[in-house]
Amino acid sequence: MIPGSDQFADTLFQQGQIRLAELTVFNWGSFDGLHSATIDPCGTLITGDNGAGKSTFIDGLMALLLPAGKATFNVAAAQGDRADRSLLSYMRGSFGSSHDGSGTRVKSKREKAVVTGLSALYRAEDGSEITLAALFWTTQASNALSDVNRIYVVAKRNLPLKQMLDAFGEGNARSLKQWLRDDPRITCCDDHFADYQELYRNLLHMDNRNAPALLSRALGLKKIDDLTKLIRELVLEPSSVKEDVKKVVDEFADLVAIHDRLSDARAQVEHLQRLPGLAADIQAAKDALDALQLEKDHLRIYFAEVQAGLRAARIKQLRMDLEKLELQLEDVQRQVADTAELVERRHEEYLQQGGNQVEALKKDVAHAADKLKELVRKSSSYQQDVRSLGLADTLQQDAFLVNQRAVQVSLQDIEQNKEASQNRFGEISGRWSQSKQDLTATVEQIKEIEARPTPTSIRRFSACATSWSKRWIFPPSR
Repeated sequence: MIPGSDQFADTLFQQGQIRLAELTVFNWGSFDGLHSATIDPCGTLITGDNGAGKSTFIDGLMALLLPAGKATFNVAAAQGDRADRSLLSYMRGSFGSSHDGSGTRVKSKREKAVVTGLSALYRAEDGSEITLAALFWTTQASNALSDVNRIYVVAKRNLPLKQMLDAFGEGNARSLKQWLRDDPRITCCDDHFADYQELYRNLLHMDNRNAPALLSRALGLKKIDDLTKLIRELVLEPSSVKEDVKKVVDEFADLVAIHDRLSDARAQVEHLQRLPGLAADIQAAKDALDALQLEKDHLRIYFAEVQAGLRAARIKQLRMDLEKLELQLEDVQRQVADTAELVERRHEEYLQQGGNQVEALKKDVAHAADKLKELVRKSSSYQQDVRSLGLADTLQQDAFLVNQRAVQVSLQDIEQNKEASQNRFGEISGRWSQSKQDLTATVEQIKEIEARPTPTSIRRFSACATSWSKRWIFPPSR
């Protein structure tokens, strides 16, 4: 560290910059396995002998910033316009060639299937971090760039390369992508370098699209032949004003013809602009008619399906109700059985507690009640009888005895009156029989007299006798 470097960095770099903080490679060139280098924010000097891997390590950053097919690696050591290294040579760790008598073969540390990983950590002055990472792998011993699989990743945090390699495992790209997408701060761009470059340029505030290429050329300043050309191509924004003006001039001659065609087209549009609407209306009406016809054709089926659905719902409801009723019936039957059993137990307990005597008492009470009813009836009849006889109807023993003696006296009088009446009736019956006989004889005499020719006085006597006989036989009521 150079003394006073902090003050030098403060004057050299603007405030708020984002600086490279760490660079990590895995199976990259001569670096087998995982290697990481920390970059000091005030500046880091990389020194070493030729072939120590200085350019190889820095080219790892170039592989993250430029597409694989356009990246120019080891610019400082390249001869002429030829670059002696490529993405695939770095992945395989090519370091020389050998002659086997029939040809030359490139020697590599990793000749078969290989996985290479690169990551660069950027840190801002506010402490926020951005990680650019990429995995390159091939499953066969091929030297074609098209056989190399790639995954580019941008993370808004420190994403260690080892974690990506652990998630990748033995080549499980799907598991790695799922692991990356589970973190909202990580964006996996798959093998779409354009999306990846657009994202990291926005995050690192690289407004000039040529910034990554300019960085690549700056790593090999001794290879710059024409500084003016370099600045025009990589520093200044490209200008296409001349080409645009020429294009406008070439197309100006066609404006009149274009105007005429536009006028004709406008007139045609005015005449035909209603046709699409009419066609749409016709098509809509046709579709509506087809729909209505289809509905009409299937109306019976629809109603049948609706009715079937309703019946099915009703059947389902009835079955549910039936199940409930069956459960209730089972519950009631169980309760009836329990009640019958309880009644039987209570009856046994009732008998044990003297129920037989109670039953006998009940019968006695019922018999007494019947007797009471009979007594009430007879008492009522007794009261009616004594009232008709003009006696007291009080239901007391003394009154009953008085009434009994009065009735006995009345019965004796009745017997005596009955006997006298019978005697009198006999006498009257005898006299009535004799009178009847006399009447019969008199009537016969009258009839004989009437049969004779007699004077008026005899006829008058006969009428009087007839009238008298009728009054005697049927006396007038009194």
